[in-house]
Amino acid sequence: MIFFFIPVIHTLGHIWNLESFVAAFNPYEKIKPSNGSTNESDLLFGLISTLSLLPSPTQPNGTYLNPVRSANANSIWETIKMLPGITGIIMCIALSVIASTSSEHIRRSFYNLFWFTHQLFAFLFMVTFIAHGFQGVVRGQTNLERNDPQKCYLKYTDWSPKNPECDIPQFAGSMATTWIWLLAPLVIYFLERLTRFARGLVTHKIAEYRLHPSNVLELRIDNRDKNSIEYSPGQYVYLNVKKLAYFEWHPFTITSAPNDPHLTVHIRSAGDWTSTLIGLIESGNEKEPNIRHIHIDGAYGTCADNIFKYETVVLVGAGIGVTPYASILKHLLNNLDSKYQLALKKVHFIWICPSIDTFEWFGQLLQELEADLRLKGKSHLLDAKIYITKGWTLR
Repeated sequence: MIFFFIPVIHTLGHIWNLESFVAAFNPYEKIKPSNGSTNESDLLFGLISTLSLLPSPTQPNGTYLNPVRSANANSIWETIKMLPGITGIIMCIALSVIASTSSEHIRRSFYNLFWFTHQLFAFLFMVTFIAHGFQGVVRGQTNLERNDPQKCYLKYTDWSPKNPECDIPQFAGSMATTWIWLLAPLVIYFLERLTRFARGLVTHKIAEYRLHPSNVLELRIDNRDKNSIEYSPGQYVYLNVKKLAYFEWHPFTITSAPNDPHLTVHIRSAGDWTSTLIGLIESGNEKEPNIRHIHIDGAYGTCADNIFKYETVVLVGAGIGVTPYASILKHLLNNLDSKYQLALKKVHFIWICPSIDTFEWFGQLLQELEADLRLKGKSHLLDAKIYITKGWTLR
């Protein structure tokens, strides 16, 4: 909200400023204090008029201060004529669209509208933001040695090239500097987007899929070729299925361990894309699957990079939020005898789920882990507690 509120204040200030420029320009009458008046308000009013009427030479950075160069000008037309004006209008429109499509209702019910408007209008905003100051409407005095504002600002009737102390003030537009501050971040951003685009072009083979209760789809993706994805426990990837939507990428937590031959994700039916994906999988068969390949971008982000460096850890998951811990516990299971695990002496795992049949695949993993721990005499390592919030589910 602040991001939208501050530009509104900025815009209102420029509207007021432009109206003042339009009112100050009067080529037919150079206002001077009448009858030798020394009233400061009259003198200042005359100063404003004199500065606005400075002649505009042919070169781009001339002596003029007021960007409005015509009498009885229309402020709206003057805004459109100036680069800061037209880019400012575009930026206000872009921010309005971004703000209006950022509500929770839009994000949940019309996610594509939210995503595409942000991608398009954020790019439009950045381009116009960089170009906003290139015209140099904000102008500064360049001949301070021949016209000291502290001494000459009330002697504007005596301004003259022949007066070495109070020459006619010269003004020039300031250089645009926005691009300097944005250049490095934008270069890094576009390089990152280019890398993600190139990585997303690679196709990965779906080795196996399984349908679990509670509308959960398990996808096992071959991760043993030259395009294998390196990841850590708890990380997530973006998946894209061209057959469903060419430009849609959806994030899913990796539920396999880093040294598994397959990269595994568990997908719950929770929207149009996931429902359609599961429907396509169900309508196929082992010999003729409807989806054979998938595109992957990642892996990204995890809070569990250093989890095995601590003696005691607490893992709390609720509903589908338990998926990051599947990868962590599988990694623990695969490395029980590794020196890397010596620091870890106790894992407290707490899982809150709505019903007993929710994510049954995860219950199988816990059983396997507890059985292996008992065989290796390390049953004390894991303390698992499962809380059911809605009671037993009738089938």
